Amino acid sequence: MKIPGRMTLSGETELAGQAESKKRQFKQLAHAGSRLTGFFADIIYSLDGMKVPGELPILQQHDHKLIVGLANQNSVGKDGVHLGGELYDTAAAREVAALADQGFKWQASIGVRTLEAEFVEEDEERVVNGRKECGPFVLVSQSEVYESSFVPIGADRNTRSVVLSDVGGAEAVVVTKKEKSMSQEKTATAPAVDPVAEERKRVSQLKLAFPTNPSFALKHIELGSSVLEAKAAYADELQKENNELRAQRSGAPEVPSRGGSTGQQVSRSAVEEWNALLQQELACHKGPITADVRFAAIRKLAIANPKLHQGYLEEYNATRPARARA
Repeated sequence: MKIPGRMTLSGETELAGQAESKKRQFKQLAHAGSRLTGFFADIIYSLDGMKVPGELPILQQHDHKLIVGLANQNSVGKDGVHLGGELYDTAAAREVAALADQGFKWQASIGVRTLEAEFVEEDEERVVNGRKECGPFVLVSQSEVYESSFVPIGADRNTRSVVLSDVGGAEAVVVTKKEKSMSQEKTATAPAVDPVAEERKRVSQLKLAFPTNPSFALKHIELGSSVLEAKAAYADELQKENNELRAQRSGAPEVPSRGGSTGQQVSRSAVEEWNALLQQELACHKGPITADVRFAAIRKLAIANPKLHQGYLEEYNATRPARARA
């Protein structure tokens, strides 16, 4: 997982009950504040700084065209993000309910905007969400949830989602043997979400996410990818290029300089040169250095200087044990 401005926090989900002709309710513990694996570093979202709006669209697979319902009973507690609401009568919602009735255990995944973030160094410790966490990791101190999705596979195994089987009664659904039952509550009629406006928004966000690679953005617009999915695919491409460079450089002890040949040795370490280049890039930014800003700078430099970036990664990993002992 990369460190985008918008990303998903996923987790385990259970669904129960029989399909109903009327609207069915659901409840979610959508995120439990767990430490998540990121592309460049682990990520922890502070529950104290996580905001959840009063109404939240519920999708399937983060696809704006697959509308499932609306969450309008939302809160953030010490144990995580709680969502509740009703399912719509859409094809996506019917699929979610039908598979749940057959015993499929859906998982939940919430989309989050990063508002404030900082990088916690390797020798630092922080208490986040009631737990002591050791660096390195990205601490997102302020964030905002903008959607939640039913997904087959999630990352945060401490979360859950439940579709209740009865529409008007007070039936309780037990999620697991260790967890308390969740009783059903009535919700207000959910306003419709405009799928056309959401699709225009998705297309615009993809174009803005890849301003130097419009063909890549167009490809994922046609595939129906979300911004998060497109960024993940882009990260995979960068990783593939790095692996190819590493294979070409296997057996060569020298670290190539920026723009130099494989056999040319740098005048200073790749870590120093990369960090200096990154600081120059960040110095040009006006405003706070958020995780989004840092990620964009790293991506830009990695594309422009793939050999230097690969040398930095190899040297950083090679010196990690020595730095840990120091």
